[in-house]
Amino acid sequence: HVEALATIVLSAVDLSWMSSLTEHDHWDLERHSPYDEVSGAELGAAWFVDREPRLEQLTAFARLRVMKGLRDGNPWDALREVRQLEKLLVSTETLLGTIEAVVLASLERQAYVAALGADPEKVQGWQPVGDPEGYAAAIRALKAMPALLTPLTPPAELDELVRRRPFGFCAALRETATRALWLRPLLDAAHPEHYRRLDELVRAGGCRLTALRAAPTQVGLGWRLRTVGRIGEDRLPLPPDQPDAPLGRRLGFLLEPSLRAAVGEPLMLAYATAALEAAR
Repeated sequence: HVEALATIVLSAVDLSWMSSLTEHDHWDLERHSPYDEVSGAELGAAWFVDREPRLEQLTAFARLRVMKGLRDGNPWDALREVRQLEKLLVSTETLLGTIEAVVLASLERQAYVAALGADPEKVQGWQPVGDPEGYAAAIRALKAMPALLTPLTPPAELDELVRRRPFGFCAALRETATRALWLRPLLDAAHPEHYRRLDELVRAGGCRLTALRAAPTQVGLGWRLRTVGRIGEDRLPLPPDQPDAPLGRRLGFLLEPSLRAAVGEPLMLAYATAALEAAR
């Protein structure tokens, strides 16, 4: 029954698009895509809105592709296509895309081991990416890296991180710089050097970051709050028409559980702490 179900699924899902991935050398979510249609560009805040596609769904396609390769006796092409998808995901310069690439690298290794046991000659010369025990650690490191780029990071540590440019650096910079723009009206005066350095990294740090490069270097608090209120469909405790509201109310959205879960609690709490210190 399992074999029959697998045959039905593999025959019903179109995986032919994966063979064309080798025609591309990067994946830019902000150009040559339906970016403006989903970015909220009409709000004047394309750099702000979470408009990333559901990249995690690509895991299912990758699993089916290696399953088909193993069943058809052609694992090499399946591994090659999954490897190319990993490269394209990293090239999105998004945290989700980079993490998904690590997930697929682990899947690729599992498929390689299975092919090695079935017919070693068909995967002779293939080299899996990464250490079998290191994928989970890599994902933890990627999730933590944005917090190393906040105002609370000592300048020497930030300099060292920039010098090393570890795997996922552009994704971490994109994540941090986007969140930093939310709070720029509150933090710019207290942390001018931090924002100057972020601006410098965004524009000359070797990352694409198309939308962030076009973002304003100063954002009015009232405009920011109105934008967040519309995007959040009034679910967040923001005062769109009260730019002079007490600081605690202006920062209320930082403590809202759904937003913490969406953007990462350590990163947002680091900025919340910095904002509260700046207001004292």
